[in-house]
Amino acid sequence: MQSRSSIPCAQVAPAPAPAPAGALGLALALALALAGLLAPDTARAQDLDDEPAAQQRGGGMDSDAPLGPPTPPAEWHRKESVDRQFMVESQDTRANLLLMEAAEEFHGKAQAFLDLPKPWRHRVYIQANKIDDISEYRPAVIAAGLSRGLLQFKVAMWYPAPQAKEELLRALATIFIYEKLLSARSTWQQGEVLPPLPLWLTEGVLQNLLDGSHRQFYQIVNHGYSNSRAPKLETIAAWTSLSDDPVYRIWQQAFSYYLVNMIHKGHMQGTLPDWLAAGANLSPAAAPPSTATTPTLAPAPATPPAAPEGEAAPAPALAPPAAPPSGAPYPRLASEQEWEKLLIKADDLSKEIVYTFEETAYALALAENMDLEDMVPIPGAAPDPARLAAAEQAQKEAAKAASAPSVPTAVINPKTGKVYALPEGMRPITSMPGKGKHKKDDGIPREKKTISVRIDSLASRRGHPGLPKALNGKIAELTSLELRAHFAWRPVIAIYRQALINLAHENARPSYESLITSANNARKQLTAFRDKVSDYMNWYIVRGPVSSAEVAGETFADYVHMRQQLEKEEKTSPEPTRRMIRRLLGPNAKW
Repeated sequence: MQSRSSIPCAQVAPAPAPAPAGALGLALALALALAGLLAPDTARAQDLDDEPAAQQRGGGMDSDAPLGPPTPPAEWHRKESVDRQFMVESQDTRANLLLMEAAEEFHGKAQAFLDLPKPWRHRVYIQANKIDDISEYRPAVIAAGLSRGLLQFKVAMWYPAPQAKEELLRALATIFIYEKLLSARSTWQQGEVLPPLPLWLTEGVLQNLLDGSHRQFYQIVNHGYSNSRAPKLETIAAWTSLSDDPVYRIWQQAFSYYLVNMIHKGHMQGTLPDWLAAGANLSPAAAPPSTATTPTLAPAPATPPAAPEGEAAPAPALAPPAAPPSGAPYPRLASEQEWEKLLIKADDLSKEIVYTFEETAYALALAENMDLEDMVPIPGAAPDPARLAAAEQAQKEAAKAASAPSVPTAVINPKTGKVYALPEGMRPITSMPGKGKHKKDDGIPREKKTISVRIDSLASRRGHPGLPKALNGKIAELTSLELRAHFAWRPVIAIYRQALINLAHENARPSYESLITSANNARKQLTAFRDKVSDYMNWYIVRGPVSSAEVAGETFADYVHMRQQLEKEEKTSPEPTRRMIRRLLGPNAKW
């Protein structure tokens, strides 16, 4: 499951909340109700205006800062938005520009979708930590805190990584939801907590804001309902984190998207805030009280304290956002029966988002490549004697194990049950020559390198250690593509997907090689057929409508005859194709 490691933060005693009054009191009551409903146990936040604490943090990224390895302060750069709502800090000015553009564009979408208040009161500070190895990657972490009595947010992210942008947008979506729910609050007191948000809400809002690249979700919901596998509302409310399994992860995202989408479009009773507020009338009977401390959002400034020129901003302590316990309650503004009726709508909606033929062909072309991490020799590096010695010892052990194989020395007669000893020369062969042979290490130090391979050339990489993980991701990608593909492409994509599945099973039939050959041939035939249909339609438009004197049904035969003439003329005539077609079709052709 996707998880975030706990990061310690300073603890302070809670301060008494002011008496609710008017709209402010209603907003405070909503926040406290949400906190009591979704976070029975949460940690308290420190005040960022505490001067001794700020002095302890210092001006740069020290060992106490949980933002990654120490970085030379002189490499950090800052960029602030015009309206001062966003500040980005990283080691690369180009990264600052790209992150700022992504944050402002995403905020514009959220402004329309969530109807965020104007002007936006809370500020966001994004700290981008550059990593040299993908193994150092960590999901984005959110922090919140007080700066001069106002609530501020901070996002710490790690890049470059394929999922870095999505993690940043996921964190921003969470912040935008807080902005919507808590915008009426004018002041915050030391020790107050932010209520954790359910997964279906944060992920549903995120995927709705990314609707342009996730049009397949309606079909996934429809597919789940048609096969009686769609989750109930209670199941959706119990999700606390996204699964590491790519297929189930898409499943969670699709139903979270659909639930939020239906609420937003008014197909379900109540608005998004109504769905949260309604939970105050429901006690979590299925979830026993938790005794463990759940970290809440730790404080962090939108504008860090001033640091000497050339140094990075102070790094406040971070903690992961609290997650609702499994079995958390959900608002009963809609019954399970009403939810099931709403799932039927996915059938009609899914028909509107199927890719065109050209879109599917383009998406399949993008999905043909797959990344594998490989160990390649470092250029110019000399063999390491210790590595060579270890390699020789490993080779000796492998040879010794191969010389004394563990094979049966006797057989049992299944009818009589008697045991018969086998002579030395009659013992069964348990391994083929060369199979499982130990590869000799040349002793040269190696480094990780990502290589790109095509999905139809994986036969020679069956023993690659990173292949199983890469196959799982690619199979999930082809599965989602098949769900939204043009109907003519679905059988072709299904063959490619089955080929990758059979690649992981040596004795599977048909084999990976034969399935890949079939998929490539089917793809060529489909493309050629599409070209012929397109060519025929263009010919029909050029030729003009069929006259009443012509017999219906001879149009396509005329087209075939014309193509044959054209191919014959092309072999013998060097004249341009445009002039040739005019001569074949006659002077009255529309060209």
